[in-house]
Amino acid sequence: MENNLKEITNSYNINDDFTMFYKGLLECKNVKNITIYKLNINSVIIRLELKINLPSRRSLMEFDIKEFEPIKLLCSTNEIKYKAPLVFSDRNDFPVEKLPHTLAMGLNYSYICLHRGNIDDWYIDHSVEDFVNRIRFWFSDAACNNLIKPGDDFEPMINYTETGNIVYSYNKLTKFIEEYWSNNNEKNGFAYAMCCFNNKEESEHLNINEESFSVQILEVFEKENLTSLLQKLNRERIKNKNVFLGIVGWGRKNSKYNEYFKLINITLEELYEFNKKIGIDLNRALNILKDKKIPNIIALISAINRPSKVIGFEKNIEFINFLFKIKKVNEFNVNKIKEDGKALVVKHLEPLTRNLAANISTLSCKKNPKILFVGAGALGSKIIFHLARNGYTDISVVDNDILVPHNLVRHALFADSISKNKAKEIINKLNNIYIMDKNKNFKYYSESFINFAINTDLSIYDVLIDCSASKSVFSFISEYSKKLPALVIRAELANKGKLGLVLKENINRNLKIDDIQVSLFNYALSNAEVAEWLKNYQKLKENFEGAQFEDITIGMGCNTNTMKISDNIISYHAAIFSSYIKKHITNDIQNGEFLISYFDENNLSENYCKIISLQDFISVNTSENSWTTKIYRKAYERILNELNNSKPNETGGILLGNINKNNKIIYVTDIYIPKDSKYGPYLFTKGSYGTKEYLEHVLKSTGNIINYVGDWHTHPESSTDMSSKDKKSLLELKEFLKEYSYPAHIMIFNEKDISSYVIS
Repeated sequence: MENNLKEITNSYNINDDFTMFYKGLLECKNVKNITIYKLNINSVIIRLELKINLPSRRSLMEFDIKEFEPIKLLCSTNEIKYKAPLVFSDRNDFPVEKLPHTLAMGLNYSYICLHRGNIDDWYIDHSVEDFVNRIRFWFSDAACNNLIKPGDDFEPMINYTETGNIVYSYNKLTKFIEEYWSNNNEKNGFAYAMCCFNNKEESEHLNINEESFSVQILEVFEKENLTSLLQKLNRERIKNKNVFLGIVGWGRKNSKYNEYFKLINITLEELYEFNKKIGIDLNRALNILKDKKIPNIIALISAINRPSKVIGFEKNIEFINFLFKIKKVNEFNVNKIKEDGKALVVKHLEPLTRNLAANISTLSCKKNPKILFVGAGALGSKIIFHLARNGYTDISVVDNDILVPHNLVRHALFADSISKNKAKEIINKLNNIYIMDKNKNFKYYSESFINFAINTDLSIYDVLIDCSASKSVFSFISEYSKKLPALVIRAELANKGKLGLVLKENINRNLKIDDIQVSLFNYALSNAEVAEWLKNYQKLKENFEGAQFEDITIGMGCNTNTMKISDNIISYHAAIFSSYIKKHITNDIQNGEFLISYFDENNLSENYCKIISLQDFISVNTSENSWTTKIYRKAYERILNELNNSKPNETGGILLGNINKNNKIIYVTDIYIPKDSKYGPYLFTKGSYGTKEYLEHVLKSTGNIINYVGDWHTHPESSTDMSSKDKKSLLELKEFLKEYSYPAHIMIFNEKDISSYVIS
């Protein structure tokens, strides 16, 4: 190559960084005969000779390595400080076909791979002399066959070709070969495959000067089933002209090959010889096809049985992949396949399957549950893609909304999906990601979730994740009386994105998302961030006439351009939510709980994530059958403690919680005992000291959501039936509350029973 290039005689005029590199070479005592040639405006080739440390006893050398090896360095002059030169042997007879970590790049030069990782990352931390010595050590190791260290796996052949790639599952193909060996006395053999180009018309694919191509193996057939394959191929080619045949070949199981092979610019005749050397009868495989009507392009996957496990794979089989054209000729009324064509070496790409995605994502869980997503907006779309890319490939999405331009600011989809259904587009993208995974199960439903749920058995799913930010969906799930998936989760954002919230029902659904919602509201009494959200919501309600406190919605929709929240905030919460969901899919955590993810982009040091595990609510039928009281178990345990500490006297106080008027549920989350109350064995008189101040604190902290919901007292020595005084107190309470349209409510407790009395 340098014969046609101009030698640079003044190397110091290129630039300062190259001058430093050049001086470094001159200072290396093991470097001599340096010459520099201009390749193009930003690249030069340096030729030099490098002294190699060889064994004193040359008989220990397994390969022909010279004491002074001629080397070529391909350097980027602009990047020489940051980018390592590419290293090539400058010998025509360099034993490239016998050595690992090397590759024939042309007829007269061989690439030397110095580092299995990114050589530039190593280079930036080392001197020019270190770089030169690394090359010298490589040749010293090559001379003694130490490029693969004892105990290492087998180093596969390097393939830097950019002509194209072929996509198939390594494990499936090795399993096919191993089963053949098992059933055929470990003999050599071959099979046929149906292949398909992933993009352009097949006539363009062998032009290596054009854009590269991609091929995938659709299915492998035993050679005895060639007729079935050809029938299927002909049917497929009616719809898709890019479908063609492939051959998979392998040698005997007990034949092991250490050699590396020079496969650059290989002819069909050389391809036959290569396959013959590794025990594959390519001639026979092609001769069977000579009278068949098939496309003139053939993919070939040649299996080489290595002495040990191949690096990066689970078996000792290495595959070399080729693509070539065949030309049939008729000589003396006999069809033959001409052998004067060329073959391209193409890279293998492993198809993305659930197992590969899970392995890359360090997902140890082997479960692949059926997941139903409700809502494919900004938050939902990101969580869906997070879980799918982690290896969850059984996902259904319900959403009847379309993508509009402003959604692109924070949605996982891109502009090619505008005006299309979000759920459908997400599922299309997931199917493309896992295009070769036959076990995937991605589905979409472009309808409202409520309509979908009415007509669907939701119990067929293992996980239900609601990301809809819809109050109607929230209520529907809360009230759903049929069997739901074992894991029910609601995920959403609140307070302008500062709060990410996840509500998770317990396994038996005696702690539903509406129950958890009330527990979350009550948590504002001990959490400043939840309190801030509820206070802000209260201010918002005050600015809109007629708003009621039960109108509060956990979360907010992002489907309008008036919602001000950035993509990075949604992505932050989505990443946390996805990790949380993965954990619960893996571990089957049965209790109900909620998660708070707090993010303030103006004060990053204060951000946190917290999970609050919950007890259940005890449901109590009331005297007015249309109402139900639900008392949080922790509040009930506190009442029992007060009862036992006070008996034989009665004790009591006020009930705190929330009243859901639509569903007629009185939630009790806590109690308060006025300090000036009067106690007796058969009489309790509730005091008032501190009550007003405490209620004001509760109302302020929770945005008026947690409020007074009734009175309570104990009957430690009798039943929980109402006394005449209790009945009078309930009527007085009803009269007091008549302006507020809330029910009068008194609860009575003894050690065994709970009674709830309501007048609405």
